[in-house]
Amino acid sequence: MENFLLELVGRLLDWLGLNTSEDVAKMLAAMVIVALVATLLGVIVYVIMFFVTHRFTSLSESHYGRFVLERRNLKRVAFAVAVVVFYVLLPLTYYDGNAKTVALFGKLLDCLVVIAFLMLVITFFRVLYNILSHRENLKNRPLKGAFQVVQILTYIVGAILIISILMGKSPAKLLTGLGAFAAVLSLVFKNTILGLVSGVLFSYEDMMSIGDWISMPRYEINGIVEEITLNTVKVRNFDNTVTTVPPYILTTEAFKNWTWMLRSGGRRIMRSVNVDMNSVNFCSEELLDRLTKVEFMAESVRLVREKNSAERAESLVDGPVDVGAGIVGRPTNLGLFRIYLLNYMESMPQLNRDMLYMVRELEPTELGLPLQIYMFSSVTAWAEYEKIQTALFEHVIAMMPMFELRPYQRISDSVSAHLDEME
Repeated sequence: MENFLLELVGRLLDWLGLNTSEDVAKMLAAMVIVALVATLLGVIVYVIMFFVTHRFTSLSESHYGRFVLERRNLKRVAFAVAVVVFYVLLPLTYYDGNAKTVALFGKLLDCLVVIAFLMLVITFFRVLYNILSHRENLKNRPLKGAFQVVQILTYIVGAILIISILMGKSPAKLLTGLGAFAAVLSLVFKNTILGLVSGVLFSYEDMMSIGDWISMPRYEINGIVEEITLNTVKVRNFDNTVTTVPPYILTTEAFKNWTWMLRSGGRRIMRSVNVDMNSVNFCSEELLDRLTKVEFMAESVRLVREKNSAERAESLVDGPVDVGAGIVGRPTNLGLFRIYLLNYMESMPQLNRDMLYMVRELEPTELGLPLQIYMFSSVTAWAEYEKIQTALFEHVIAMMPMFELRPYQRISDSVSAHLDEME
């Protein structure tokens, strides 16, 4: 076996045009044997850890053990064991006849140890990331960006150590010499640095996290945040498209986070219907008789009639008279309609009574008198919320004729001409 390795190494050196002395050939052959031994030990360690951890993870109900003992991590540990064995045994193969060759192999071996150590560091932080991202209080935090930052810093430190080993210089001196180069790197990796700062702001200020519903019309964003990394934020819009923007865009420009509304337990309904002002009149007795039979209105009509009777008995009233909830002076059909809508809202099981709700009139326009309903629905899910809002305003429009009110609707010129012809 030894003669075969010596002959093989000698032919390889001849082919490369290197020193073919017997001492060099013996050293290289011994290195090959050491490498094979280290590799064999690494494989044995991996096999033992695999069977032991497989037994452990099959018995354990915790996900944490599986994150720590997954195959990729075991392979890196086995690789580190093989590198350590190789590092310990390789000096036994050196000889003093060629100091340059020994020094070269020593540097390469040191670089290999650095690589193995960096792999273990990255593995440790990956396991830590997997564990933290599966905890209930942290799983929606932008941890992936932080993990990517650690990866980049680890690679940078590893590259500096390897270069310093190969050049035979101190890492501190190398860093000093890289001062000007660092300024250039800061420009090249400007977006990465901004992404790091944005990730910190997202987490510290609780501005946004994975699973939040955000909207940003300028960039056509309206959907759920699916991923936050060092350089990108991915949002799946409600039309199933995906919008990707840099994180610093969301910290330097305004966006709306709807998740706070979902957490509050109340989603606002604020919509108006325009009333034709020509249909607003004082209430007649016939109208009051009809409204007595309308749900929620019997008590209000009774109060109106009592106040009217008191006003007629006095024959002279100084100033306006409060004739019911929200009505001052002689009652109008629109005033009673406001009372009806308020009573109807209070009967809705979806009304959040802990938040403000009211019916109010806005400033009149050429399109009529806007009658606005302002309330908060306790149902915040989008589809159900829209059903509640739609049903509410369909009911509002349908009930207006009962109060002798008309919704304002602009008629087109062609329809107006047709009506004139019919007249």
